[in-house]
Amino acid sequence: MALIDDYKPETVNQRDVVRLIQNYADGSARSRLRKDATLNWSRPFRGWIVSSGEDLPERSASMIARCVICRVRQFDKNLEAARICAAAAPNFPKLTSAFIVHVLRENRRLEFMAAVEQTAAELHAHLVRLENGARIATNFALLAAAFREAVVFLIAEPQQQAMLDQMTVIIEGMVREVVGETTQQAIHSVFMEVLQGLLIDGAVRISGLQSEPNGQQRGALVGKFNAPNSPLIHLNLRSAIGAVDTALKLQGKAPLACSPSALQHSLHSAGLLYDQTGQTLARDYAGPMTFQTTINHKNWRCVIVRDEVLGIVRNQGQFNQHLVPAIPCVPPAHQA
Repeated sequence: MALIDDYKPETVNQRDVVRLIQNYADGSARSRLRKDATLNWSRPFRGWIVSSGEDLPERSASMIARCVICRVRQFDKNLEAARICAAAAPNFPKLTSAFIVHVLRENRRLEFMAAVEQTAAELHAHLVRLENGARIATNFALLAAAFREAVVFLIAEPQQQAMLDQMTVIIEGMVREVVGETTQQAIHSVFMEVLQGLLIDGAVRISGLQSEPNGQQRGALVGKFNAPNSPLIHLNLRSAIGAVDTALKLQGKAPLACSPSALQHSLHSAGLLYDQTGQTLARDYAGPMTFQTTINHKNWRCVIVRDEVLGIVRNQGQFNQHLVPAIPCVPPAHQA
């Protein structure tokens, strides 16, 4: 087991952290060459990584999806429990080896694999629209199955079901925690949140939206409404990404560092793109997702989104900065 104590994003290169966690979770490692230029053996990490800290790496949804996040509340320290654990520490390795012997002797391997598959399928059914839903489902299915085996090994049979019920509640809460974190870290969530702020501040504008009381138009143009009183917005991702990246840099934050096509994929996975008739693009849709539109006498390639994801209320064409809804973790049709 490797321990990382008190992780602080400001003191560590985020790229190194992301690479470490992804290689660890995927069982891979950086390939290196020998002196004679032949490929050396890769040596992936074999063990567990446990890290403590007050924050998580920013804008790395795929890395967060590979983790099990435990929020620990502040409480009075139990020094007596710490003393008991320290005294029993020499026996902990014996417990692990005894558990492995139990799993092999009782032939629990097949039952463990079946439990992982069943739980992963149940979780994935609720997370199917999430970009990292499969990773989260598999990760927590492994955790749930491993905990079940530990309960069978450690707890007397009459108390096992009560412990398993408590475990189910805890794991469901942890899944919601990771889903929330990955959604907040997703490219489309950061993009939409910053773009909403830019619209409110007038740094960018959408044609057909009167954001100023006197009708004065200001800010960089990033899109237009499909038609008067229509909830559909033609959004040019290249222009919008440029404005968002500039805003992030001014805030001292890292830019999105993504292409329009990558952002388009993220928006589509989240169920936030529409066709010209206002129908949501299905998850398995493989046709064109951008449409040519004319804005200020210029032809632009745009995606189509709804006004509500940008906090726009179509009330006399005004932008209501008091009604900026959060982007849902899972689209309503796919919520558990």
